Amino acid sequence: MSERDAFGPNLRRIRMQRGISVLDIVARTNVNAALWEGLERNDLSRWPKGIYARAYVRSYANAIGVDPECAAWPVNVIACRSTPKVPSTTPMGNCLLSRTGPCSM
Repeated sequence: MSERDAFGPNLRRIRMQRGISVLDIVARTNVNAALWEGLERNDLSRWPKGIYARAYVRSYANAIGVDPECAAWPVNVIACRSTPKVPSTTPMGNCLLSRTGPCSM
């Protein structure tokens, strides 16, 4: 499974491992469950575009305790269907989501 294909399922796995329900995320973010469930399936067809999508992913990441900057990077890959250029000055950290990109493990 590619990083792009694993992004949503990895978020779901982390959420479930931490005992957080989709309804918990809805309560914390005021975003409806259908959008979060779509994210976990990598289905962004009903999502807003650009900066708004990144903001939603950051909100989800905060709700499950994942670094929001690391979580927001792969949404560009899914939304654009191409790999974004990552500046060489991007700090590396522990993202829990991927093994490549600005926040690789």
